This record gives sequence, structure tokens and C-alpha cells, in this order.
Amino acid sequence: MFACIVKMISPMKEMEAPEIGEMRDLKSLGRMIIVYRIKKIVRNPIEVFRRNPYYTFLISLPLAIYGFTVVGFKPDINWFFSFDDYMFVSLVITILPFSIFHELKNRRIKRYLRYMPIFFNRLASINESGVPLYRAISIIAKTDTSPLRYEIRRMKIDID
Repeated sequence: MFACIVKMISPMKEMEAPEIGEMRDLKSLGRMIIVYRIKKIVRNPIEVFRRNPYYTFLISLPLAIYGFTVVGFKPDINWFFSFDDYMFVSLVITILPFSIFHELKNRRIKRYLRYMPIFFNRLASINESGVPLYRAISIIAKTDTSPLRYEIRRMKIDID
């Protein structure tokens, strides 16, 4: 009986997939996404470096090259004795921002890893009481106060 009902409800001829929209709508959507990402970077430019420390080289490397070639280094009789000073300052300008943001990222990851067993213990205890796993994650997302709360909320949004 169920198969007969499904057969009656389904269309008789093969249909084409519905069109999503015109290409210009998709292009405008793509532009809107790019504008949103640019606004997000402009609002908090440090977040870009915090998420990926390698982006610091986009600023520090040209700055160090500019400082080494244009501002500081002027060849003269004693250029050999001052060359290493300019080279050292350029290396510090290049590597220092990267090392700071890289260390901050590693500390954040270590802090997350330190709280992971607590999260899994809470998740297991809620699950043992008969609550499904997706519901347990949403319960923890509402009540969690650890540094993992942002990541847990993102996980809950992804599940929803």
C-alpha cells in the first residue's frame, strides 16, 4: 500500500533539476561574501594573524627589506662592520611578530587540549543518563564556562 501511495504522489515523467537562479545573482552573492570577509578583517586585523601566524610575514618581511635597503644600509668604507647590525635588525623585524603570534596560537591550543578530557567526561556522563549525543552537546554548549565554550557552540550550530 505504501509503495502505491508513493507511486501516485511521485511525478510521472522525469523532470529537470530546478534552476537556482541567474548567474548574476550568484556573482553578487560571491561579491557580498568577499565584502563580508574584508569587513571582518578590517574590524579585527589582529585576528587574522592570531588564526594564521604566517600572515605576519606579509607585513614584516617588506618592512624589514625596506628598512634594510632604503633607510639603514648605506655602503661606505666601514660597511662591513655596520652590515651585520642592519641584518640583525631586519631579521628581528621579520621573525619577532611571527614568533609572538605562533606562541600565542600554541598556548591557545594547549589550553584547549587541557580542557578536552573534562569536556569528554561531561559528554559521557550526560550520554550515560540516556540523552542522545547531539542533545548532550547542546546541553553542554548552554552550560559550559571553559575556554572551549566558543568551539562547543560552533559544534552545536554545525549539528543543528
